[in-house]
This record gives sequence, C-alpha cells and structure tokens, in this order.
Amino acid sequence: MLSVSLPSLMSDLQTLLTFTDSLIHVKTGKHLSDLQRAILAESLQASKKTYQQIAEIYNYSPKYIQQVVASRLWQLLSNELGEKVTKTNVRSVLERHITGQKLLPDEIDIPPAIKPVSILLLENNVLTKSSQAPPLKGEDAMRDSQSRTDAEMREASSRIASSISASVGVTMTEEVWNSPPLPAIAPELPTGSVSPASSLYLERAPYDSRCYQEIAQPGALICLKAPRQMGKTSLMNRILSHAATLDYNTVLLDFQQADTEILSDLDRLLRWFCASLARQLHLDAQLDNYWDEDLGSKMSCTCYLQEYLLLECDRPLVIALEEVSTLFETLSVAQQFFSLIRSWHEKTKINPLWQKLRLILVNSTESFAYIPIIQSLFNVGLEIELPPFNCQQVQELAERHGLSLSSEPLKMLMAFSGGHPYLVRLTLYHMLRTGLTLEEFLKNATSDTGFYSDHLYRYWWYLQQRPQLIAAFQKVLDCPQGIKLDTLEGFQLKSLGLIKWDGSQASISCNLYWHYFSHHLR
Repeated sequence: MLSVSLPSLMSDLQTLLTFTDSLIHVKTGKHLSDLQRAILAESLQASKKTYQQIAEIYNYSPKYIQQVVASRLWQLLSNELGEKVTKTNVRSVLERHITGQKLLPDEIDIPPAIKPVSILLLENNVLTKSSQAPPLKGEDAMRDSQSRTDAEMREASSRIASSISASVGVTMTEEVWNSPPLPAIAPELPTGSVSPASSLYLERAPYDSRCYQEIAQPGALICLKAPRQMGKTSLMNRILSHAATLDYNTVLLDFQQADTEILSDLDRLLRWFCASLARQLHLDAQLDNYWDEDLGSKMSCTCYLQEYLLLECDRPLVIALEEVSTLFETLSVAQQFFSLIRSWHEKTKINPLWQKLRLILVNSTESFAYIPIIQSLFNVGLEIELPPFNCQQVQELAERHGLSLSSEPLKMLMAFSGGHPYLVRLTLYHMLRTGLTLEEFLKNATSDTGFYSDHLYRYWWYLQQRPQLIAAFQKVLDCPQGIKLDTLEGFQLKSLGLIKWDGSQASISCNLYWHYFSHHLR
C-alpha cells in the first residue's frame, strides 16, 4: 500500500475543494457549480451548517438545497469515489482518497482507464514530497511548507496530465490542470430570487444604488413594490448584503412562515414578530417581561423594541419584511400592523435610539388589485416600484447567459416579454438548455403545457375571481394601440402587471399576455 504523510493537506479546505472539483471535471467535463461548491464547503467545515442555514445564506429554499442540489452532489461523488458519500462523511471520504488510505491492495493491478485521480496523484509523488525537506520551525516552516507544496503541485502537473488523459479519455494539459474552476454559466431554473453573489444578478440603475444610500441613513424605511417575479426579493437580499458590509445587524422575516392563526390575530402576530427578531439576533425572547395586557399589543411591541432590542444592539438594526401581502387576508390586522410601522418611522425622526432601526418592506402590488386601500399603507419612506428590464439590460443578461442576440431577436424578445425579469430569465434559460433559436422557442410559448404555463395560469385564475376585471381587460386586448380605462379597473390591472400606461392610454404589457388571453378569455 502506498504510504502518504500529509496532515497539512488533510486540513486544507481549499485543497479538498480543488481535488473534488478536479475529480468531477476530469470525469464529467464539468466543474462544480457555485451552489454545489458552497454546499460542499459548508459540509467540510468542522461545525457544519444545516441545510436550512445554507438555504438562508444563499437565498434558496431548504427543500431545493437538500433534495435537489445536495442530493445530486452526494450521488455524483458516491459514483466517482466508489462509496456512499453524505454531508456527514464527505470530509473523511475525501481525505481517505487523497491520502491513499482507500486505495485498492497492491496485488490488484488497476488498469489506467479506471484508476482514480487520487492514485495518479500518489503514483506521481504529488502528495508525498512535502515530508522530504529538512524541518523548519515556526512561521518559516509554514511559509516553506506552502511554497514547496505549491511548487511540487506545479511540477507534478505536467507529469500527471498524460496519465489523466489516458485514464479518462480527456485531453488534459498542464494549463488546464492548474487553472481554477471556470465560471461556466449553468443557470438554474429561475424559480426564485437571484443570489446576491450570482453573476446573473442584474443591477437596475438607479434603484440599487439609491437603496444602498438610503439604508445607510438613520431611521431608513424602504418600500419595494412590484408585481410578482419582478425582482423585489433579489433586490432586498442585495440591500441586506450591503447592510452587512456596513457591519449592521440584519434580520429577515418572511410572513409566509407564520401560521395562519398567527396572521389573523394582532396580539399573536406581534409576539411572533418580536420572538422571531430576538431569535435571529441570538437573544432570549423575554416576551413576558415586556408584554402588558393593560398597554395592549402595539404598545407592548413598541416597548419591546425600544427598551430591549434596540438597546441590546450596539449597531444599526435592519429588519426586512418579506411577503407582507400575506397579512391582507385579515385586513384589520394588516391596517393595525402597518400603522404601527408608520409610528415607528415617525419616532426615528426625533429619537436617536429609534434611528438605529432601518426597515425594508417587500410587497407584491397584486394585493392592491383586490383591496385598493392597501396602497395607502405603503405611502411612507422611500418607495421603489421596480420596472421591467429595458432593452440594454435584456441584452446584457443574454450575454451573461452566454447568448448573443442580434438586433431583431432582441426586439422580438422585448416585445414578447415586455422586459419582465422572470419571463426574460425563463426564456434565456430554456434557450440555453434546448439550443433552440428564439423564433423556434416562441412557437409554442402560449400553449397550456409550455414553459410559461404556470405563470399564465396564475393570472388566468386571478381574473376568474374578478369578472369585472375580465371585461376591462378584454377592452385592452381588443385595442392593442391603447385605450382609456376606468381609474379603478386600470389601477387594478396595472397592479397585476397585465397592462402598462402611456399617458392616459392603457395597453397590454407584452405580446405573451396578448396571445394567451386573446384565446383564453373569449
């Protein structure tokens, strides 16, 4: 059995990541994706994060992280390493393969075509030379060890390239072997927000920079509004990420995670709100020390923030509230909750303690379509209503996907999608995946089983619940050049994202909606 002594390598996280990425690339021709690499890195730590924590950091659903990305990663590694790999044992498995402890007995002759990369590394002395130099001490030893290891890896690269090529049937040069993982675009299906670190996140001037400036102001309150899938959550995550670079405390509360019974009762809602804040700030809840039935829920909640959380936080506290439209199932609760938010914002104008509080509210304007009074609840602070992508932004996003759109296809995509971020991303994703041209791809775009069916069916269902809107929308469909609408109906259709305004004229938001609803609403 080959003998290896390389304790420093075993504890080197970057070495384990690089070895794994190289193994996968040699076998499959693909590097680990950014998300796979992140999950692997977290799983290699001594103190492992849960899938829930990883999902929160990288802004994906826990179910997607665990059941899709992580599951596929462990299966891929299991196949390549010849033993079951899990989040729990991945580090020990990789270390055994690197150090040769998992190699087959010497008497078994392993054909080059099936030798794992770890054996090729060992046979070419890539992992054994570091023990041959005279011992040094202290920092000199650390620097010398790292220098020699790097040099030996470079020297060995040229020797093992031919072995690896023969092993896997892939031409492997020293340049390729030494190069870091390529940032190859392999975008995931756009079913959620875009990670703040993703190369597919597209800043929209001047909204991003304006929000970054605002969150740094004492007592800031930012209201992000737009129809669904327009990029609100992605921008919210970017603001939170920016706030973290300013060394602010950041908390994200998603109202979709609150039970229905909680959302329909003001007292339970405010207790849930305070307990959730304390939990994310790693503080004891201590609700009973501040809750007073005689003062009422709103005053108790205010005292909790003022006398406890804001005093405990020595830095500004940024609270992001996502999916606040969930509250509107019980309008009276929503009105009281947002009146409380308004009162806190007023306090920030005169009270230095309250100026540490910074708020971000994220709401889908689709809720405005059903309860117009809701709009008035958000007329406070900095209001940002995200618009669709413009032509230049769509072109840039296409390039980030590795697609080149000439003038005519670009105009076609803009007319088809109206610059709607989700529709644009979905189109580019499937073009990249299928290899179809835009014209070929759009042929069956409006079918009930097409790529846009879920998006379109949601709108169709909304309209079925509001027959009066169908009549108004039908007028728009019959007049592509634009038409005047009743103020309330126009406001509701605009809130849904189905129409756009040009002065006093309402017209359809995009050709996709025109083609689909012209057929399905007749």
